[in-house]
Amino acid sequence: MQLKLKIKNKYLRYAILLGGAAALLLVVLFGMLEVTSTPTFCSSCHYMQPYIDAWEQSSHSEVTCIKCHFPPGLVSKLEGKFTAIAMVANYMTGVYKRGKPHADIPDESCLRSGCHEKQLLSDSLLYQDKIKFAHQPHLTELRRGKQLRCTSCHSQIVQGEHIKVTKSTCFLCHFKEPLDELKINTCTTCHTPPVKDDTHLNVEYDHSSILERDISCESCHGNMHVGDGSVPIERCSNCHAEPEFIEIYDDSKQLHQLHVTDHKIECQSCHLPIQHQSVSRSQNIVPECGSCHQNTHNAQLDLFTGQGAIGFEAEPNPMFESGLNCQACHVYHSELNGIADFGINKTADFNSCEICHGTGYNRILDQWQGQMSSKMKSIEKSFALIERNMNNPNLDERKTKSVQEKMRRAKHNFGMVKSGNIIHNISFYDKLLFSAYEDLQAIAGYLGLSNRIPEYSQYHNELIPSDCNNCHYGIEEVTSSVFNLTFKHKQHVVEAKMECAQCHSNRSQHGTMIMGKGECLTCHHEDIEQSCESCHRVQADLHSGNIDLGGKITAKFLHSEKVSCRNCHETTSGSILRTNRQACIKCHSEVYPQYIEEWKTDTKRELKRLKSILAQKSQLDLRSSQRDVLDNISRGLDKLERENSWGVHNPKLTRAAMEYYNNRLNYLRN
Repeated sequence: MQLKLKIKNKYLRYAILLGGAAALLLVVLFGMLEVTSTPTFCSSCHYMQPYIDAWEQSSHSEVTCIKCHFPPGLVSKLEGKFTAIAMVANYMTGVYKRGKPHADIPDESCLRSGCHEKQLLSDSLLYQDKIKFAHQPHLTELRRGKQLRCTSCHSQIVQGEHIKVTKSTCFLCHFKEPLDELKINTCTTCHTPPVKDDTHLNVEYDHSSILERDISCESCHGNMHVGDGSVPIERCSNCHAEPEFIEIYDDSKQLHQLHVTDHKIECQSCHLPIQHQSVSRSQNIVPECGSCHQNTHNAQLDLFTGQGAIGFEAEPNPMFESGLNCQACHVYHSELNGIADFGINKTADFNSCEICHGTGYNRILDQWQGQMSSKMKSIEKSFALIERNMNNPNLDERKTKSVQEKMRRAKHNFGMVKSGNIIHNISFYDKLLFSAYEDLQAIAGYLGLSNRIPEYSQYHNELIPSDCNNCHYGIEEVTSSVFNLTFKHKQHVVEAKMECAQCHSNRSQHGTMIMGKGECLTCHHEDIEQSCESCHRVQADLHSGNIDLGGKITAKFLHSEKVSCRNCHETTSGSILRTNRQACIKCHSEVYPQYIEEWKTDTKRELKRLKSILAQKSQLDLRSSQRDVLDNISRGLDKLERENSWGVHNPKLTRAAMEYYNNRLNYLRN
């Protein structure tokens, strides 16, 4: 009995010892399991350190390695541990040196509870605050026939960017030419066209008019990707030596199933990269026009890109900086009788401007050409004067060398302007002209000809905001009509230093006039020294009888009696108003205002009648001389209508003009 008890106690001690050892082993194994699951253990292998550093700087720095690298579940965790043991063995034996670490993270890790499970069905978001993106179609639908994974887009191709979006992968999918698939490289698929509104006031160019006209982005910006994303067969050998793998090179569907859906292989491991950028702005690629018309438009290209001038840093046209190229203005896609006419090169004119900028933009082009034409002629005269007097024996060697250098620079910059066409870069154009003028002026000083060089002045573009000055360059030379009054921009922009935004706004429509007539008068009519004629030019000309109404029509009335504007328009308090009954009866009888109203009514009626006859005559088959008569009458009637007093400022001249027009129209009628 005692023997049995001893044996039983012996086995019990062994069982306790074995149980204790097993428990201790489990504790040790569990401890090792936990220790080896920490980022600290992962970084113990020195070749993992760059990945740990990137993880610490990433948005996942609070998430442990295994939470992503091991799928949910105990079995997956154990499988991951065996894989990790193999990696440790590779590290200890030095096998790891043959390649870099590779991780294949399944979607289940990303979409597990508490992580990104809601991201799959979330609304669209803005990537980097400007690119529209939705996760749902990318993960639940086939994209170009391929089933994507989270790591298809989120990876670490660039060292240091842990699990960030790899934009080069996006470009491969969106810009690689599809074969039998729908195109997905439409710009508005990802980008919202920049439109200026209350929440986006810093838009460089408001695309509202482009959207209204349904103009394609490519019409202006051209091709926006570089590269074709092809797969050289030689790249297969980087990973595969087995012939059976190389043989399926042409089976795109199977290759993408294996490399994208089943295993995470970086797209760039096989595909050559595609860059998403303006071809026109690439330093390595000549704009499209230059690819065919080599060296025939260098001056235009230099002016457009702001390069090639002597003594200047690059100052490109704002349109070039925005990615526009030659084809934006010179290539039209028109349709005639249902047949598309693509890729026809044309000389750009106001039609190409108005396609994007709207009707009326041609007036700006006319303004530029008119302004610069006179400057060009002035400098050409200076060149001729200098060249006639270049052989001056009184110049020493130093001055002769300086003259030659300045003449070379002036000719180069002026030649660039003359050949390059003003429309390619108006502000740079003006600076080059002024540079040539300064060189010629210096040369003239050496030759004793300074007083014979015409003056040249640059426009005050520093006073005008760049977003206005890009198009309205030289606006200070423009005189227009506002509220039937003469308006000079120079007085307001240069002399009074008013900002464009005081009168104009782009909020509802580009250039909308927001300054009312009353607001103008609060400034002008407070200044008693202000000349009425400075604004009321047409009214003053009619009053004086010096107005050109398109014929030999002269008659003076109030002006000959030395009646000034203030006699009728200034009140006893000194303020300026439209004339009224009280102003008339200061000098005339009580019935005089009634006569004025009758004059105005008669004038309006007669103007309307004459304009109706003029419209009828315009439809006739007339000789050019007769057309000239109609044009003169039309201009005269427009002036009388724009003058807006309906003859009150000079009733005698107004009646004489309308009788003259009536007689001329009757003559044409016969």
